[in-house]
Amino acid sequence: MDFQPIPTTTSEQLLNETDSFNGTAQPDFTEQEAGVMLITFYVVLGVMVGAQSALFWWKKKDKRSYELVTLLGLWLVPPVISFKFAFWRFLLVWSGFSAVTGYMLWQCIQRKMGSSTPHLVYAWFLRAHQVSVAVGGIGYLLLLLELFGIGPILRFLYPPTLSIMMVWYGLYFGILGRDCAEVAADRMAAVMGGRRKMAVSKVDLRVLYGHRPWASTNLSWIQMLDAVRYLIVWNPVILIALHFLLHELGLEKTLGPAGSDGLNSTLSSNGTLGLDDPGLLNNTAASLRLF
Repeated sequence: MDFQPIPTTTSEQLLNETDSFNGTAQPDFTEQEAGVMLITFYVVLGVMVGAQSALFWWKKKDKRSYELVTLLGLWLVPPVISFKFAFWRFLLVWSGFSAVTGYMLWQCIQRKMGSSTPHLVYAWFLRAHQVSVAVGGIGYLLLLLELFGIGPILRFLYPPTLSIMMVWYGLYFGILGRDCAEVAADRMAAVMGGRRKMAVSKVDLRVLYGHRPWASTNLSWIQMLDAVRYLIVWNPVILIALHFLLHELGLEKTLGPAGSDGLNSTLSSNGTLGLDDPGLLNNTAASLRLF
């Protein structure tokens, strides 16, 4: 009887055969592709850390200009994305809010400000704050009903995306109105009597904040607002700059099909998508279409 030699199988081949049986085969990388992927990882890490450090330094050195640029981005970035993907409902609400808020800010920058302007400005931002809190609160309650499994029972009363939509509207217009109210208040103070860096007499901040409900002193709430501003304004800017940098360095072309598939599979396993995925923008737009 002739005995056939048992073929030797390396651990890498065994892993690939097991993954092929499970439908998750690992691609084969050359040393050049692995090196390029490592460089890409360090470029992404460097851009993220550098951008965070630059924003922190800017905010520390000149907080006023940082807040104004952030406010401008908060006001303009979402409607640009909405126009790109035809989110007409959001554009309609944003246009109405921007028209009234823009008129109020224009009244505040007039050298001869009317006697009724402070009352009108305060009344508008107070109503905007109250409506934003109400809409966001109702959306949060509906979202809790969804999490506890009660939402499907009430599905005939409202669409499934209503809770997330209301939370988004409440957060976005609440933060935008709050920041615009701060700008309007500072401008009116400068026009009516000038600004002082230090108070002449002792001031009870609790009394002041009691008349300005949108100006909360809670540190956790302020940090949450900063996080929302970062996600809406600076996160898209950083990602666009990162994509442009990778394109200019030629890392996307150098990866090749195998490296690209491997990078996308690695990022997908971590809950993210590859930067060169052609469907990334369309998937993002589809997830935001409920707004």
